[in-house]
Amino acid sequence: MRLALIADTFPPLRTSGAVQLRDLSREFVRQGHALTVLLPTPGLETLWRIDDYEGAEVLRLRAPQTKDIGYVRRTLGEGWMPFAMLRNLRASPLSAQRWDGVVWYSPSIFHGPLAGALKKSSQCKGYLIVRDIFPEWAVDMQLMPRGIPYRKVDPEFKTKI
Repeated sequence: MRLALIADTFPPLRTSGAVQLRDLSREFVRQGHALTVLLPTPGLETLWRIDDYEGAEVLRLRAPQTKDIGYVRRTLGEGWMPFAMLRNLRASPLSAQRWDGVVWYSPSIFHGPLAGALKKSSQCKGYLIVRDIFPEWAVDMQLMPRGIPYRKVDPEFKTKI
């Protein structure tokens, strides 16, 4: 299968997310899938750059800065990031590429528009990897009820007894 993996961290960064995505990309390649990793890259001198990482194609796309800046600039940058990535993807040699599946990694929650555009143009399904789910979010998404499991992880539980 030809897969697109959208993330905001990947080696050479050494964050926990980058390590997880490195391991996932290695496994996809090991299983024989053609993998393209799409990454926002602030400060990139060109609109895009293609690298190889252990058999995975890594497409770095120029995007706004979203790390180590103030909240207002970060919010604006995160909101604009998927649209900048999509625009720069369309300027790359992979603009006509179609994928059999789109995988995207949260955080960032802002990859949705890019993932949606790729799924629509490729007429394929997507898979969202949610790394951090807080108990209240899990209840809101109907992944768990407000029963005993919720109360065990709810920091306010002590005051509810």
